[in-house]
This record gives sequence, C-alpha cells and structure tokens, in this order.
Amino acid sequence: MPHISAPVRAMRFGAWLCIAACLSGCVSAAQASAPTLATGIVFEDLDGNRQRDAGEPGIAGVMVSNGVQVTVTDAQGGWTLPASQDETIFVIAPGGWASPVSGQQVPQFYYLHRQHGSPDLKYPGIDATGPLPQSIDFPLRRQAEAEEARILLIADPQPHHSVHIDYYRQRFVEPLAGRRDFEFGLVLGDVVRNDLGLFEPYLEANAGMPGAMFHVAGNHDLNFDTAEAYSTETYQRYFGPTNYGFFHGASQTFFLVLNNIRTPLEDGSGQAYRGGLSEDTLAFARNVLAHVPQDQRVIVAAHIPFFPENGDIEPEAEQERAALFETLKPFRQVLILSGHTHMQRHFRVSDPHIWQGKAPLHQWVVGTASGAWWTGAPDADGLPESLMRDGTPPGYGILILTNADYRMDYQVAGAPADFQMRLHAPRHMTTHERDVPLYVNVFNGDADTTVQVRYLPDGDWRSLSPVVSVDPFYKSQTLLRDLSPERLPGSRPPPAALSHHLWYARLPTTLPPGRHAFEVRAIDAWGREWTERFEIEAHAPDYPYGRITPEQVSAYRQIESKPQERSEP
Repeated sequence: MPHISAPVRAMRFGAWLCIAACLSGCVSAAQASAPTLATGIVFEDLDGNRQRDAGEPGIAGVMVSNGVQVTVTDAQGGWTLPASQDETIFVIAPGGWASPVSGQQVPQFYYLHRQHGSPDLKYPGIDATGPLPQSIDFPLRRQAEAEEARILLIADPQPHHSVHIDYYRQRFVEPLAGRRDFEFGLVLGDVVRNDLGLFEPYLEANAGMPGAMFHVAGNHDLNFDTAEAYSTETYQRYFGPTNYGFFHGASQTFFLVLNNIRTPLEDGSGQAYRGGLSEDTLAFARNVLAHVPQDQRVIVAAHIPFFPENGDIEPEAEQERAALFETLKPFRQVLILSGHTHMQRHFRVSDPHIWQGKAPLHQWVVGTASGAWWTGAPDADGLPESLMRDGTPPGYGILILTNADYRMDYQVAGAPADFQMRLHAPRHMTTHERDVPLYVNVFNGDADTTVQVRYLPDGDWRSLSPVVSVDPFYKSQTLLRDLSPERLPGSRPPPAALSHHLWYARLPTTLPPGRHAFEVRAIDAWGREWTERFEIEAHAPDYPYGRITPEQVSAYRQIESKPQERSEP
C-alpha cells in the first residue's frame, strides 16, 4: 500500500477504512486525466509491504475483473480492462496465493474507483477518488493450503443494536479467536440489520476473528434510498465488491461469491427486494467461469437461497436461476452456501427440469449466528438463547474440503461438538396411554440422515420417520413465556416454523411401572454417528383405561409400591 502521511493516519476510523479499501490494490502516485481503460500489474509481494518494489515479479495467468468483464494477466503480470467513472476492480487470487488482509480481517483484493464519489445517501458511500490511477497494482503472496481445508461459515450476524455486537463478540469472536484450523471464513450476508452505521463496530469486533473473512451482501446490508446500481455503496465501502471469486488450489475449488438481491422493486408489489440475479451478476458469472477449468468444484456463496422454503419461486427469479445453473452445469461438482431464512436446511437437487449438472446440486442453508434475531430468554452467560424457528440453536458452519470430497458440519455456539440433536419425549407416562411421542431434531440433518431408537440395555434399533412439523421444544418455550403470569427476562421469540430435520416415533405404551432407558442414534450423510440417552418413568393408571381391567390396575399398583430395578442409561 502506498505511504500514508501522518495527518491521514489521524483520520477517524471510517474515513481511513474507505481510503484503505480504495487503495487495497496498490495505486501509483501519478494520475491520468480521464482514461477509458484501467491498467495495472498483479505482482508477488515478496516483502509483504503491499507495494511493488524492484525485483518483485509480475504473476502471469491471474484473472482481474471490473465486476462484469474478466481478463487474464500477461507474462509480466499486466492487465487492462474497460473502466467507467464508477468502477470496482479486483483480482481473483489463484490457488496457493492470497491478498493482504486488513486489521479487521477483510481481504484487500480490490480497488474502489468513484471519480466523483457515491451519490448522497443516508449512510456514507465511497469518497471521491478523482481520475483513474495510471496503474492499479494488486499484491499477492504465496500461501500454504491444507489438503483437508476447513472453512468457517457465519450466516446472518445481523445486529440491529450495539448490544447485539457485544453478543456476537462474546458468542463467536472470542471463542474462535484462538483457532488456527480454518483456512478462511465466509460471512453469508446480513452482516447487520438495516442500520449500516453498525458496519464499523461490527468490523472492530471482527478484528478478533482467526483469519481472513470474506463477506457476502445480504438484503439488510443495502442502501434502500437509491437505485439498484448504488444499493451496495456503503457495503462496498467496508467490504469491497459484491460479486467476486477466488481459488482454493489444494481442494481444486473455485469460490464464486454473488449478490443475489434485486432492489428496489418497481413492480407495484410493495416489496423492498427479492432474490434474483442482475444482468451484470450473470455476466460476471459467465465470464469468470469461462476461465475456470471444468474439473474444478465450484462453490457459490449467495445470501438468499436459490430454493425457497415453501418451494415457490417468482418467474423472474426462476429465469435468473436457470441462467446461472446453465453456466454452472459443466463443472464436476457444485455446492451453494446461503443464509437468510434463520433456519437450517439442505437441498440435494437432481431434478433434470432444474439441474442438469454432472453431480447432484447441494445447497446448504446455514443456521444463523443471530439465531432468531437475538431473541429469547438469557442463557447461563446472559446471552439470548435465540433458538431458530425450526429449533436449531445459533451456531456456525464448518465446510471441510478435500480434492475428492466435502463434508458439512454445524457447531452449536458454546456447546460441545457432539451436541448435534435435541430429544423431546415425556418424562412420565401412564401405562397403556394412547400415544407416547418421541421427536428428535437433528440440527444439521437432511434426507440422507438416519435416526433410530432402542430400548436399553439390548433392544433392537428401530427407525424413526422423518416428519415436517413444528419443533415441539421450540413451541414449548414460546408457550411457557406466553402462559407465565409474570414477565420473563429476554424477548419473545418469533412464531415457530416447519422444521425439515425432525424425526418422530411412538414409544411403547405397554411399559410396566418403573423407569425405562432408551438410546437414540443419528447417522449423517457421511456415516458419522451421534447418540443420546433418555429415561421415561411409567406409572400405573389411576382408573381403568383402554384394555386395562380393574384387576390389572390393582396389580400394577402393587408392583409400583415395591422397589424396582432401574435400567441405567
């Protein structure tokens, strides 16, 4: 990065951040008057000072883009692209290379050019840069990559108050700060909730993250007081382009980050936005993927899921999705990472009317950091429990990549790694009751998950049935709050939504009086197994019920009055 004089160092954080972002591609001091082409060098930054010094070679074959067109550097690392007075230009790092990172862990792979600055907005956009520099030079450094890469996924931090940023810091940043096992992180949109003035304190908290954090634009991260072309000006001020990409070489993976928010809508619907892809976004995807070998895995990161919860998709969005999928289908494997719904769900798609790729398409809608928008009762640490509407606790995703395969893990914040499911069953039952239900919510479960239960100590395993329903534990928590005669601490969670990772079975109703132990196991799509045990105490009925005779009731009461052997879980 060019030398910054002392007076500039004294500027407030926001102004400095904007200048740092604008100069994240090194800019020479000389300025051209009004060039129609942007040019520069991608070079190996051997000493890490972010400036091209004597002896630092250019890097050939690296993609550079203006957000629509894509070019490749020549043998000397040189590139040229068309440029207007409002342009965001960025480098697409090859495998084994990385851009420098700011003190807030934001990768600095871009140059923000706004000759006259952003339009007047409620939240500040990008300051005027003047004419294009004569040369925009992007530094890269060699970076070792793990053969089994672990990618940190944070969906929807979405603070709408500075207090929520403190919650985010305590629940996520501080526990993750010492981790050294992540290659990098992806924040999957809704960095904040409408108050774009929270970008700065969010980034101050984010400085504690364990490494580079790439960001995706969400619907709550936009300027709604301007046209779509300028709706991400404040976002770009802090995080850079909304459409970009980079390679992870060891896993043979290309990450394609896309802005799939269309706004403002002028169709009379009254909606502020919809999920979809602009012409520029689709053009960028086509142009960049034309340079990606088809034996690569492609991972698309976009805030709004391409498959809505209820299955309905607007005609325009369906056409835009089809155009993107047509571009993606030649690649060996395609995964999609999203957030937005504040629920967790997997979609595995092979329907040829939707997807014609070489392998089934897998979309992971990752459970959110904010859970149900930072609501609910305080936990043991004084933070909102904030269960998501499908019963998933707040947490983060871990995407594990090798060249041959991938795995998707979900980590509940503040819990042991093996806390992967919650059981819901009555603690007491009356023998020969009509129904004794067992529900199992496997937080990261999907159609390829198997859930079974057995009676201990040596009963046979019996499969539970998947069911799309409201999570009973989540519903019970909202009912307890509603029925409490006194005001409970915290705030009321939103209404429950259908969970797509719930399993159900009826437990035996003929258990004799006494305590009975059961074990549940869940086996995920990758063959990993988690188990949990629970107990139910059966009681003799107080009156004849069903097929039970008065003599049986008397016999049960005599049995219940004697000491019982108990199965230990």
